[in-house]
Amino acid sequence: MHGSSANSPDKTPANNTILSKRQTQMLTALASGMRYKEIAYKYNISENTVAFHIAELRKKLKVRNSREIISAAFKLGLLETL
Repeated sequence: MHGSSANSPDKTPANNTILSKRQTQMLTALASGMRYKEIAYKYNISENTVAFHIAELRKKLKVRNSREIISAAFKLGLLETL
């Protein structure tokens, strides 16, 4: 039962973090410094849709903002050095 310890929050997302193709695109774009408007233009989606996907990333990675998304993604191996 030592794998489900409440004292290991960093491991919780890593064990069940599977990103959709779109979430991976949003993550990569965020990490490269793109703004929501630029991401929306690049993927031909609305800024609201970008915001939705970013919010889903925050939930999955259990973080509060975009900077923390990027940091958590690197720690979990979801992003490589750009």
